[in-house]
Amino acid sequence: MKAFAPLGIACVGSLSAACMGAQAIPDPRAAAEAWADAADRGDAEALHGMLTKRSRATISKSDVAATVASAKAELKDQAKEIRDAKGIVAVAILRWDDGTEASLVLENGRFRVRNAVLMPGGGTRPEEAIAGFRDALRRRSYPALLRMLTPALRAAVEAQLKGIESAIGDPEKLPIPSDAGDEVEIKLENGHKLRLKRIDKTWYIDNFE
Repeated sequence: MKAFAPLGIACVGSLSAACMGAQAIPDPRAAAEAWADAADRGDAEALHGMLTKRSRATISKSDVAATVASAKAELKDQAKEIRDAKGIVAVAILRWDDGTEASLVLENGRFRVRNAVLMPGGGTRPEEAIAGFRDALRRRSYPALLRMLTPALRAAVEAQLKGIESAIGDPEKLPIPSDAGDEVEIKLENGHKLRLKRIDKTWYIDNFE
């Protein structure tokens, strides 16, 4: 069902974040069954009407009609799969003005957080992982940043930082020339380097490797 997959994903099992309010939460099964009926009939008009506002902005009625015309057998298979499904997972995507997202899933009549920037550590989609990485950078949160990395990269980053920490040892014993001027590069024992720069009488780490 590759040709029609984007439409199915955009509609079935997704709910607006408005469901979080006082309004009654619609039954996702009804939407799934309506989609299955429209797919079984090959009703392009109905299928397009069931897409989210965001999906309708990128998928035109003519696009849906063309897909329906070329994928009738796949649509019938999709309809059967939906009807045979044991359960429907309702998901809400909550978006903030700065682009941050939280993914929530409906369980026993209540929405629960599945993925959010407050609890970083990867994502169920590549977009979620990238968003988490961006938000960790935005918050300048080192622990959150590490949790967004793969175990291998996390270990490499931590090993590098630990190596620098170990090589520094006692800063008072480092070979810092007295006539360093406003910039100095210090070679540490294990091959690491620290570059410092003085700005307005205050020294800062300018680079390290």
